[in-house]
Amino acid sequence: MKNRLIILAAAPLLGASMANAALLVHYTFDDSTAANSGTGGDGTLVGGGTFGAGVSGNAWQGNRTGANDGYIQTGLTGTALGMGPNSVYTAMAWVKWDGASGNVDHMVFGQEDGPGNTAMLHHGIRDDSESNAHYGGWGNDLGDAGVVPVGEWTHLAFQFDGDDKVVFVNGVETARGGGSTMSGHAMDVIVGGHGRDAADPAGNSFNGAIDEVRMYDEVLTRQQIMAVMAPTLASDSDGDGLNDDDEVTVYFTDPDDADSDDDGIDDGVEVANMLDPNSGDGDDGAEGDPDMDGLSNLDELEVYFTNPLSEDSDMDGSTDPTEIDAGTDPNDSSSVPGIDPGIDPGLLVHYTFDDDTAANSGTGGDGTLVGGGTFGPGVSGNAWQGNRTGANDGYIQTGLTGTALGMGPNSVYTAMAWVKWDGASGNVDHMVFGQEDGPGNRAMLHHGIRADSENNVHYGGWGNDLGDAGVVPV
Repeated sequence: MKNRLIILAAAPLLGASMANAALLVHYTFDDSTAANSGTGGDGTLVGGGTFGAGVSGNAWQGNRTGANDGYIQTGLTGTALGMGPNSVYTAMAWVKWDGASGNVDHMVFGQEDGPGNTAMLHHGIRDDSESNAHYGGWGNDLGDAGVVPVGEWTHLAFQFDGDDKVVFVNGVETARGGGSTMSGHAMDVIVGGHGRDAADPAGNSFNGAIDEVRMYDEVLTRQQIMAVMAPTLASDSDGDGLNDDDEVTVYFTDPDDADSDDDGIDDGVEVANMLDPNSGDGDDGAEGDPDMDGLSNLDELEVYFTNPLSEDSDMDGSTDPTEIDAGTDPNDSSSVPGIDPGIDPGLLVHYTFDDDTAANSGTGGDGTLVGGGTFGPGVSGNAWQGNRTGANDGYIQTGLTGTALGMGPNSVYTAMAWVKWDGASGNVDHMVFGQEDGPGNRAMLHHGIRADSENNVHYGGWGNDLGDAGVVPV
């Protein structure tokens, strides 16, 4: 049976009543200002952005190819917009992207965080692959989330529903993955830029036009998103998320049939996931399996919300079917087969670093910070940062011997960590786990990175080594 969305006359009324309840930001730009018809107060224009023809009335135009300093300051923190703890949100806009220019990030929603571009929130376009829609949150990202073409008005919606990060392109869900709210939610949210403030505005202005910006502190359904879009999607006769004109002239699909090839997948979904909407056979059909992971396109798109072109949608090293069989989330890189987050009977050390200390939630007692290591954004919350290029004296002392940690006779152990390596610097050894042995560096234990080959992962134990054990990119 075909899946269709039919927008009835009542649908716009649904959008109107919803807006009254939860619409915090709505910039139409029709009067060439950032006047807000939502409840959150007017925005402020920063830098040299301009205005031009929009999807409806006027649109704001970034100046990436000029001074590159244009954006809109909402004056509202992420907390106020539903991005903080125990909150949900939906943020959306129409964009007409002018294509690649400079930095790969062309963000629709970002944060004003001052020099350094360290904003957690960055939702928009990441121009590093054809599937360029990007839900960004520093360790809470969802990449390759849909296709935004160059020079075409495209609707993007980003939301966190309490469990999952979700992206919609032209009203069609194109990506979903487990996630959380923004750890940097306290910073002010901006539109049309990423990681700037009025004192340091230059950089990462959106390369193109943005119109009809809306932000809600509620989770909108696909039908509600389409209802908000309805006035500008009046020419989408079959409700598949593709404009009638585009169906005829670009995709050669039937504008009166949401599923032109009768394969059970709507045309808009196929286009957003780089499948042929006119072919119901082979890799493009419902039973196709272009990534050869054993899951059909229909199951990947309608049941598991995984990427039909990648056997490992969350890039965690476990294929989608392996995760599904194991009961883990194939869209969440932190959900890995064989690891039960609720049961850690042998967890001796667990440093999250989220409070900028070596507090240990395992059974072995807190660690001690030694030397000049610092803290910054991590894969989740904060991370410890070594100081190899500075005093080169930073590390964490666990206070536990290798014997206590299962490294002695008749014992076993597993040690793990997330790392973000900044590359070669000085000595080839960049170890994650080592030992405090005094002058001479005679420690047997040295597990981490040995930068003497491309295959740089190293399990070290002085005569008990395993080198060239994998690749850690910079």
